[in-house]
Amino acid sequence: MKKIFHYCAYLMVLGLGLFVATACESDRDSNPTLVLPTTFQLNDPVFKNVLTSLEQTADDSPLKFTWSQPEVGFPVLMNYLLEFSTNGKFAYTQGNAPEGAVADLFTTGTAYTVPEAAVTARALNTYLQILGEWAGVEDAPQEMTLYARVKAFVPHALVSETSDTITSNVVSFKVAPYFFDTKEAEPEIWYIVGDYANSAYNWKNGGTENIGAGLLPLQASTSESYDKISGKGVISYTGYFVASRGFKLVRVPGEWGDQWGSTDGGTTGVKNDGGSQNLFVPADGYYTIKLNTATDELSITAADITPEVYPQMLISGDFNGWATDVQMTPATTFDESKCHDWYYDIDATGGMTTAKFLTDSTWAVNWGDTEFPYGKGSQNGPNIPVSEGKWRVFFNDITGIYYFHAIQ
Repeated sequence: MKKIFHYCAYLMVLGLGLFVATACESDRDSNPTLVLPTTFQLNDPVFKNVLTSLEQTADDSPLKFTWSQPEVGFPVLMNYLLEFSTNGKFAYTQGNAPEGAVADLFTTGTAYTVPEAAVTARALNTYLQILGEWAGVEDAPQEMTLYARVKAFVPHALVSETSDTITSNVVSFKVAPYFFDTKEAEPEIWYIVGDYANSAYNWKNGGTENIGAGLLPLQASTSESYDKISGKGVISYTGYFVASRGFKLVRVPGEWGDQWGSTDGGTTGVKNDGGSQNLFVPADGYYTIKLNTATDELSITAADITPEVYPQMLISGDFNGWATDVQMTPATTFDESKCHDWYYDIDATGGMTTAKFLTDSTWAVNWGDTEFPYGKGSQNGPNIPVSEGKWRVFFNDITGIYYFHAIQ
């Protein structure tokens, strides 16, 4: 099936002014249309005709793939997704295969904007191990053939028909995988930094010691699923924002390389633009920030809630003899704030312990859960199991979500 591109639609997507829009409107019949090809070329990798040992290939020497850009006659912004299959069918991902069918498909979870990609041998092997559900060394095949292809995604506004995806040819190559003990990646967390945080830490993008004080983490949810290798998925935060106080999002505490700002000084997000403006909400109130770290989609929407505002938050557990007078630190302290975020440092280097959150010594309102390091506490829930180590726990009393961050 051919995909027809409208030149004027493309110009409007790029935002080329009122003159272009007017000209297109008045000259619609003579405007050219461009046909997108139905496929494009994935090049044979240099390792196509050799057996690649995934165990002996260093992670700093990744497996590289390149492909041609689909020819449409003028520059088009595209995203590319690299897919792999163990049988060449590209049919089912893990958990989506119907009864009797084989799960054979996985992706790196990264959308590329240039016609090349590099995948580490360790990541490729981990995907294979998870997909194959290898339980031990005996389950890993000595040799297997993998199949790769690329999908190109075109902006919806440019396409006049239902499909906006083009698939490349398929190339195959042989690998020698291996078994290793895997640990699923924790969710990728981003942090809010700006004018609204604890007043002593405004715009202080410090290290992990600032989490809770100057950096409010977006929260992972047990109702979401996260990529087992990269930890990418949907994270969110709900809290009270003041219209006059701007903020941004950063991925790594203390760094600005990965950040979200605004294109318009409002809530329209843009990623990794060093000249971006701060994000601002349109009016004082409660808002939910939702970020999909796999697809790079950010939304900031008003939350129709009127939550209880607690004057304090306490924490109790085996680590402090179940004391009911240990206060957590409020994460926001400026005059206009309505604080719903709290943090506290727990030293559990002596062994595993437990914790719960409570508003006062009566235990009338308290939160607990069975998950660690993150979970969603519920009223009169069970004791939270806290693993051995040093932790800064962050708690949001609107959502009940908590997160234990490892600290030095």
